[in-house]
Amino acid sequence: MTSVSARLVCARCHLPQRSCVCALAVPVPHASPVLVLQHPAEARHAKNTVRLLALSLAHCEVQVGETFDEAALHAMLWAPGPDGRAVQPVLLYPATPGSMTGSAPAGTSVGGQQRVTLGTRLVVLDGSWRQSRQLLRRHPGLQALPRLGLQPAHAGGYEIRRAHAPHQLSTLEAVCLALAEIEGVDPGHGAYAALRASFARFVADRQAWAAGKGPKEPLTDSAGAGDGHRPPDA
Repeated sequence: MTSVSARLVCARCHLPQRSCVCALAVPVPHASPVLVLQHPAEARHAKNTVRLLALSLAHCEVQVGETFDEAALHAMLWAPGPDGRAVQPVLLYPATPGSMTGSAPAGTSVGGQQRVTLGTRLVVLDGSWRQSRQLLRRHPGLQALPRLGLQPAHAGGYEIRRAHAPHQLSTLEAVCLALAEIEGVDPGHGAYAALRASFARFVADRQAWAAGKGPKEPLTDSAGAGDGHRPPDA
């Protein structure tokens, strides 16, 4: 007889209760809101990091879809921030020649890139590299945004999904680094560091499942190969 408890789903993180990530959530206070546009395949993936990210961030909106209505997307991008003030949406995406079609946010240039400041909405495309390119191509409003490209000092810790290069990060890791950059704080300390440590436990749990040392990993519908911010190989 199949156990009913094995099929129970957490009402908060929407994962099977045996793989619930709610206990890993770390409250992260931040001023800059985050908008995640998530490919449907990623929304169904048990190894996706956006669930843990959204549970932890104070101001994180997640919208799932492959194509968004132009007017609805404009409203999401340009909605006032948590304090009611206007914000500039900035796309977390590698800058390529000819890609900076929007006006860069005010700030100080660092290493040839524009340092964005408070008053910013961080816009994130969550999916494999192919899926994120599709999301970008389908939405001129995203193409017109200024971009924030990351230059990680260390390799990512997302060892449970295939990456093409060490500098490629999970969505959670990339958002932590980007918010720290925007808000001028050290990502190696405080709440961002605590969330990345919790992410490491999330990865270790999934590795234990794969090795047969923990509860069986839940099946998913997704065949996606990646999560979040993956800069192209240099």
